[in-house]
Parts: sequence; structure tokens; C-alpha cells
Amino acid sequence: MSSSCPECKADLPDESVEACPFCGKAVPLPKGDHLVPLIQAESLAHANLIKSLLDGGRIPSWIRNADSHAMWGGLAILEGGILVLVPKSAEEQARKVLCARGVVCEATTEEVNAMLEDHVSPALQAGREGATRLVPILAANNKEIVVRVVRALQRKGEEGLLFLGSLLEESVSQGDDWLSARLAESIDGLDASELSDLPVRLIGKTSDDRLVLAISAIARMRRLRKEAVRSLVPLLQHHDMSVRAEAIEGLFSLEGFDLDYEPDAPDQERMQAVERWQSHIQ
Repeated sequence: MSSSCPECKADLPDESVEACPFCGKAVPLPKGDHLVPLIQAESLAHANLIKSLLDGGRIPSWIRNADSHAMWGGLAILEGGILVLVPKSAEEQARKVLCARGVVCEATTEEVNAMLEDHVSPALQAGREGATRLVPILAANNKEIVVRVVRALQRKGEEGLLFLGSLLEESVSQGDDWLSARLAESIDGLDASELSDLPVRLIGKTSDDRLVLAISAIARMRRLRKEAVRSLVPLLQHHDMSVRAEAIEGLFSLEGFDLDYEPDAPDQERMQAVERWQSHIQ
């Protein structure tokens, strides 16, 4: 049975809401209920993704940044990080909703193993198509889970490492900057000689509107530094200055110098700097 707003008396939806959609007045949770942390997000975008999954399961949820003193029903939320909260009465169902979508809340061994069996292994068997399906699932999890998935794939040998490359390519293609950064960092921690062509593949298969994201990922691959640098130097001549700027920033991150290249310099000056970079990589 729906309740009424204490301010404007409008009918409210059956599920708990934080505020009346008509007048904005704060609406209390049902008597005896309170908000509890469900999952700690890596970023606000990550938290919004989790919230959208819960919304799809008709689970009310709220995002709280622990840097502010957020109060709800007398409960002060002061924990670190960005938290996604749900009513205590809906916590079990919320975990089921996320689990069904491959999201791990507490990163227990059982949860991670279930995710590997239900989502990662089938994706690996499906190849590139599986990578396309797995990227949104990984994007909804936190960094710890991504790292554990990377380690599990590493144990699969060359097949697993090549699939990691496909995951990174797909995360860039889908425009997921959070996941592409996490995957690039994880790959950088591996002895991934099988992925030596990954920087070049990323540049060659990435559309112009995703190039900045691809460059950002490549700049994290210090173990593949030589290949990464070779893939970025040609972009110093790109027609888009934002791409040129990201490329020289990535090169500086990898090499520690810029050879006096300025992305907004006149054409002749830029070409001279590009020639210096070309001599460097040769």
C-alpha cells in the first residue's frame, strides 16, 4: 500500500524513496528500517552504474560520499569511499540482484568463484564476443575483483592473456575509461610478452573519438614501454590537438622527457620535434 508525502500529501510509490518526486520533501523509511552500505564504489560513475542495476531490480538505493556528513533516519554515514546504500529490509534482495548480474559485493572466495564460473569462463570460451559481454560486468565491479579476474585469466596461459588484450580493446571501444585504466594497470603487472602488439592494436582499431582513451591506457603499460612508445609517436602528427596533447603526455609518462614537442606549436616546429622522436625510437 502506497504512503503519502508528509508535506504535499501526494501518493508515493510502494518502494522507499529518499524524497517526494513532487515537492522534494524528505520521506522517511518505513518504521524500523534504516540504510546500510551495500557496496563501496570506485568512483561516482561506478556508483551510478550499480544504482542503475538496482533500479532495474526495483531496489531503492542511494549514493553517499563519506566525505560529507550524510544523515538518514538518525544514522550518520561516515565510512570511507563512495557508498551505495539500500534499506536494510532490501539488502538480501539487492545482493541477489547484483549477484545475478555478476557483481561481487563483499569479494568473498565463494562470490568470486561464482563470478568466474558463471561469467568469466563462458566469456573466455566465446572469444571476442564474450569480451564484449564481459566488459559491462567487470565495469560494475571494483578494482579488487578486476585484479582477481586478471589473475584467473593469467592462469589460463597464452589464451587467457590474449583474452585480456581483447577485454582492454573492448573496454576502450565501449568508452569505459575506469575499466580500461584498471585493465591496463593489471596487464602492466604481468609478464605479458604475448601482448607486445597490444599498443599498436589499440591505436589501429580505435575510432578517433576513443583515441584519447586508448592513449591513456597505453601510457600505463610500462612493461611494454618500447612498443607503447612506438605506437604513440605517430599520433604526434594527428589532426586533433587533444589527441596530440594526450600522446605527448603519454610519451612523457613513459620516457620522462618530451624532446621539446608542443602539441599546439606551428606545423614546422612540431615536425622538427616529431623527427626527433622518430630518431629516438629508431
